[in-house]
Amino acid sequence: AEWVGPLPADPGSDDDAAYYYNRRTGASEWEDPRERWRYDLQVRYELLVGFLVAEERSDVAHFGQGREQGGPRGTPCELTPTLTSLASTMSSVVSLLETSLTTPADAARDAVDS
Repeated sequence: AEWVGPLPADPGSDDDAAYYYNRRTGASEWEDPRERWRYDLQVRYELLVGFLVAEERSDVAHFGQGREQGGPRGTPCELTPTLTSLASTMSSVVSLLETSLTTPADAARDAVDS
């Protein structure tokens, strides 16, 4: 992972301040770099789900309750599999985000191994 953290801002202090360091660019940040990605993903997820749910409700109102998935042409498909797939994908992305930050101990171990 490119980012390492949280690192103590002042190792000798009782202050809880910590920062994050990007090994590739040399940049440092006070905020966990994953937070902006989490926020962005959450907003996108909520927008997509809201759109899909509204679309399904519109289809139900237009075609009625008795439709079947894969029915005659013009009959909408059930969106539940799409929502399930979207939720699964989001879960995978969140897992990737969790592993995208190297802990200080792992970074030190990597430096020794190199």
